[in-house]
Amino acid sequence: MQWRRCLSSSRPTSTARPSPLPSCVLTKACCWTRADFLLDCRLGAGRNLTPGGQHVPAQIAVGPIHHLRLTVTDVARSREFYTGLFGFQVAVESPPAGDPSAEAMYPILWGGVVMVSGNLLLGLRPVAPRDDRFDEDRVGLDHLSFGVASRADLDSAARLFDERGIPHGEIKRLDGFGIDILPFRDPDNIQIELTAPIS
Repeated sequence: MQWRRCLSSSRPTSTARPSPLPSCVLTKACCWTRADFLLDCRLGAGRNLTPGGQHVPAQIAVGPIHHLRLTVTDVARSREFYTGLFGFQVAVESPPAGDPSAEAMYPILWGGVVMVSGNLLLGLRPVAPRDDRFDEDRVGLDHLSFGVASRADLDSAARLFDERGIPHGEIKRLDGFGIDILPFRDPDNIQIELTAPIS
């Protein structure tokens, strides 16, 4: 919550920016504007700030997310959802779970599939009980967000969801983050958002 107070502060931004840019960890000693915050989110340099505002090297410097794997109840249904809506392409898939060749050929896929879109790998793993449903209030994933270019893309997506009967929320503006979001759910009730920068 500290960064929210910082972002809403009327305190002027310092022109003496540290170099290289820090990651999105803000303290009382580092009170920047929303634009600075968003810029640093995109250009984070694998560094953190101590409570005193000093820069220290990250213990493990990470880049963008390499892949994400979702546990689902029906791989075929979820694969159709993600390939049909977002254009993911199947990179590799395993025979169905329970098929003896599945464990022999692709033991880590567990009868699942790995799809690709740009630099993002998305895996589906069919080990959830058939009657299970996602709940963001349990330990684990809260939601998954895909970025889009503009608010117009969110409007187009909402129309597409309506045409296909996919339930979704209203487009919401989050001024403090500089984004608009469109929330919806996948077939297993996993919470997904489309996120666009405020232009």
